[in-house]
Amino acid sequence: RLFTLDLTGKPLGTVAGPQTVTVSAAGATRTITVTAAAAAAANVVPVTGAAGQTAQAGAAVAVAPGVRVVDAFGNPVANVAVTFAVASGGGSLTGGPTVSTNAQGVAQLGGWTLGGATGTQRVTATVGTLSANLDATVTAAAPATITIVAGDQQSGAAGSTLAVAPTVRIVDRFGNPVSGAQVTFATDAGSGCIRVTATAACTSPVAVTAGADGQATVASWTLGTTSGAQRLTAAAGGIAASFSALATGGTTVGPATQLTYQSPFWVNTGPSQMTGGVVLRDANGNVVTGDAVQITATVVSGPGTLVSGSQATVNPNTGVATFNLGFSVGGKYRIQFRPVNRPGITPPLDLSG
Repeated sequence: RLFTLDLTGKPLGTVAGPQTVTVSAAGATRTITVTAAAAAAANVVPVTGAAGQTAQAGAAVAVAPGVRVVDAFGNPVANVAVTFAVASGGGSLTGGPTVSTNAQGVAQLGGWTLGGATGTQRVTATVGTLSANLDATVTAAAPATITIVAGDQQSGAAGSTLAVAPTVRIVDRFGNPVSGAQVTFATDAGSGCIRVTATAACTSPVAVTAGADGQATVASWTLGTTSGAQRLTAAAGGIAASFSALATGGTTVGPATQLTYQSPFWVNTGPSQMTGGVVLRDANGNVVTGDAVQITATVVSGPGTLVSGSQATVNPNTGVATFNLGFSVGGKYRIQFRPVNRPGITPPLDLSG
């Protein structure tokens, strides 16, 4: 016999793909297969990882903007045009701006480079009247510029504490303040010391963390006991700014007459290497600046010879010559430091270690 099964108007299941109907009659069974297509696009959702990312200003996000287009039952909808656009932040997109969904309902760009503003930046993905927002939290980029806010070009009595605390501001290449930047404040030799808080010890160098406004400040700068120009440097991430001050009424620095070790003392940086500084001073022990004296190091005794770093020039801003000595073999040495063509600086300085 011939049976007719009328499925007109009968709803299919909600899952796209093959669906079957089994018919049994007069001891016979037949299976009818129907392929259900996805319904119309009903929702646009971000792909995993594409929303809620965090990156620095000007950087590319880790997961490129992408969405999945589904119907009312959650089935992926293929071959749908998705239009991506930067909605805020001024960044740029790679690929698109229109991308068609694949068999999994996914449309994804090649990348998203964030703009220079911190805060929330957004890319939108639109399908007709449907849309999804892909937001990223943007933090400041690396420190690029350090500027003096307060405390520069002061003057005071030698050994006194200056009236205005040195303060700097750190910004990235877009001008955003770099919160959390680590700033090192350090005085030159003979230029006094710094306090991080009012009750902290006066020392140098000190480390300060920049606040939300990108500013880092110390509690105070106490000048050295010698008259003349003094300097404090603030450095962060390879950039630096220098404060100058004039100390009056203190000890007058005479001509260079002696060499001393820089504190802290010399350290071994390898099995056959040493590093440290030699300080240029006057007869009263004051650090002498403004004099670029060349100093040579020679081996007086020891198991080997100097193979590198045997000469250094005094930094005229700090009065210190920094040596990085390399020896042919490790062991105990006696090193002698002598100024070049400066007979007034005597005697030579010996170092054993």
